[in-house]
Amino acid sequence: MSDTRLVSIAFFLAFLFGVLAPLFTGGGEAGDNMQAGSGEGNALRQIIYVSLFATILWGIRAHEQLRRLVDIPPELRIVLLYCWLSLAWSIAPGVAVRRLALTTLVILIIGLAVRHLGSLRALLVARYVLLLVLAANFVAVIFFPAIGIHQAGTVVDPGLAGGWRGVFPEKNGTGAACAITVILYVLSPEPMSRKLRIGAALAGLVFLWGTGSKTSLGVMMIALASGWLFRLYRPSYWPVALALLLVAIILAVPFIDYYWDDLLSPLRREDTLTGRAQIWPVIGAYVADHWWVGAGYGSFWNVGDQSPVLLYAKAESWVTKIASAHNGYLDVAAQIGVPGLALMVICLILYPLAKIFSQPNLPRGMGSLLLALLLFCVGHNFTESSILDRDSFVQLIIILTLSLLYNYTAREPQQ
Repeated sequence: MSDTRLVSIAFFLAFLFGVLAPLFTGGGEAGDNMQAGSGEGNALRQIIYVSLFATILWGIRAHEQLRRLVDIPPELRIVLLYCWLSLAWSIAPGVAVRRLALTTLVILIIGLAVRHLGSLRALLVARYVLLLVLAANFVAVIFFPAIGIHQAGTVVDPGLAGGWRGVFPEKNGTGAACAITVILYVLSPEPMSRKLRIGAALAGLVFLWGTGSKTSLGVMMIALASGWLFRLYRPSYWPVALALLLVAIILAVPFIDYYWDDLLSPLRREDTLTGRAQIWPVIGAYVADHWWVGAGYGSFWNVGDQSPVLLYAKAESWVTKIASAHNGYLDVAAQIGVPGLALMVICLILYPLAKIFSQPNLPRGMGSLLLALLLFCVGHNFTESSILDRDSFVQLIIILTLSLLYNYTAREPQQ
């Protein structure tokens, strides 16, 4: 078996397992299970990722050239280094090391595989995985509706009832996967059958609508529109665009000031954003008190009796029984502090955006796709937590996007 085929298979399995990880991690560290945990890991999950990492290392011949071990986007290396540094002040270093090791493994697996395979081949594998998962979702809804559709009697939140979840434990995870599927097929820079492109995109859109995931649907539409606008982008448009943006800000400021209380009033209701209005003040209070360093990577939620949320939320509150803030930026600030959040935003969002708009070697079609993927991940993290979160699906997409971009800024080895 050729090295490229071996890496392709390992990447396919890693991406598939990452997409479906919630199915195999329902205990201990499942993304957002509704039970407080002690941070115990999942042995099967760890064994699978270590095996896939070893396979990719063999496939890229890392033993022949050790430099290949770290041939991933430098911005990911910087953020990872800061996260490892945060273990020095972590309130639960044992749990944190295990969680950060998994995050590091996933970043290396995706980053090294994309670097070796090249952008187009890596995108092809990712599209096949998501198309396979989408087909499985339809099978679950059509033939096993008791499993594929949230039932009123089996969910904590009544608003979930009737939402299509497919093979996922919860509809919001399904929604994100469907949205990314639509983006990958609509904006794919590769030539492909029009029937396949339209069929896959429509199927993804239909299932996304069935999930009722408003965040994924809304952010996907913004991401797609931004991707299409990028294809029309010319450097000469910058002065006009900046002038229009300045005018919009000037007009918006007095409007926001006048209606400030009305704009904030929905966030003060307990039923707003499915309980997020109750979660955010709790974690926000912790960040205000520990803004410089935070609790350390992976040390805020589900670390047993040491969990800071137990001190900041009422003992009987359901907030103490969840596993994320449903806001990636708040979660990052609570873990590695406001300086760590600023570093993450610069390295994983602002710097890549600047490269997308300024990199001369980046084809316009690929640039529009990367912009859409990055904007979806940025928007999705305002109501869900995934950024820097181990093998969370949207975190996989962030790594994939930065790795694809890196191929065009550090000379792509092959297509």
